[in-house]
Amino acid sequence: MDNGKGIITKLPNPNAGRPHYTTASEVATMDFPCIGLKYSQYTGTRSLRLDSSSKSPVGTEYIFMERSPGVELDNVWENMSGPARLKIVEAPTEYEASFVTCSLSMYGSLCYVNDVHEVLPSQMVHLPSSTSVRREPHRQFAVGPTTNRTYFDDGCGEVDSDLGPYQTFDDNIRS
Repeated sequence: MDNGKGIITKLPNPNAGRPHYTTASEVATMDFPCIGLKYSQYTGTRSLRLDSSSKSPVGTEYIFMERSPGVELDNVWENMSGPARLKIVEAPTEYEASFVTCSLSMYGSLCYVNDVHEVLPSQMVHLPSSTSVRREPHRQFAVGPTTNRTYFDDGCGEVDSDLGPYQTFDDNIRS
C-alpha cells in the first residue's frame, strides 16, 4: 500500500468449518483484544474488512487483514539475549490475562453481535467497564455457535446437530 503497510487476504479452506461462522469468529477473535479489551500492547493482525458470505462479489468468504509489523521470530531468536527471550515468552501470559477481565457466560465461539442470529442476553460478552464498546452496537461481542473442528471432522459436519452456544459444559459435551 502507499502508506507502507501491507494487506493479507485470507480465503477459507474448504474444510475450515461451518460457513459464515468460521470467518465471522476469526475476525471477532482477532479484533477482540484491541476493541473489546483495549489491550494496548497487542500488535497482532487486525482485520480491515470481511465478507462472511459465499455470495460476496468475489464469490467466497474473505478477510482483508493488516499485515503485522516486525520480523519473524525464527529469524532473530538465536541472536537474542536470555532476558529478551524471556520477555517474548512472557508476553502471551500478559495477553491471556487480559481476557480474564471479561465475562463469557456460555460455551461457543466469539462473534460480533451482527454475525449471530437471534442473540439472547445470555450470549452477550460482558466487557470491563473501562471500554467504550457498549456505545457502539456494531462492535459488541457475543458467543455464537461453535466453530471447533471437532464438530466438523470425519463427516460430523454433515450431521444436523446443535452447535450452540451452550449454557453449560455438560450441554456442550452432550451435543
